[in-house]
Amino acid sequence: MNENVNTNIQRVLETLGDQIIDVYRRKLYEGGSNASGLLGNSLSCIVKTEDGVYDLYISLQDYWKYVENGRQPGKFPPLDVIKQWIQIKPVIPNIRNGKLPTLDQLTFLISRSIARNGIQPKNYLANTIREFEYDPQFYEAVHKDIERNVDLIFKDF
Repeated sequence: MNENVNTNIQRVLETLGDQIIDVYRRKLYEGGSNASGLLGNSLSCIVKTEDGVYDLYISLQDYWKYVENGRQPGKFPPLDVIKQWIQIKPVIPNIRNGKLPTLDQLTFLISRSIARNGIQPKNYLANTIREFEYDPQFYEAVHKDIERNVDLIFKDF
């Protein structure tokens, strides 16, 4: 079967991928989970098809999983990453005993808190995907492509 026959499915999946990215990006910003903008700006969608099977991939930064799933208490997170986050966010420290903590002290305090308490999951991506799970656009595209394929198969009969 010609790979170009299922153009409706391809087009709708690309559109859905873009819509998923827009909603996910909005949730990241609204939830305050995109301090540097790197995660939100890195998003892209890729639709691949092979042997009539379609896959929709969302490409994003590796650390998305910590935003999405949180982090269990235990080990310290990488100090350099926390320090960079403090500078980007920016985090305004509390004065303790009349002193303002230095950047390194603040990095340690936040890292220790993460090691002790973990980070709560945000589930932004899972919630976004759930919103599009039964999108009628997709089913209409599948219907159109099936009709088109049947017409092509039986055109010579």
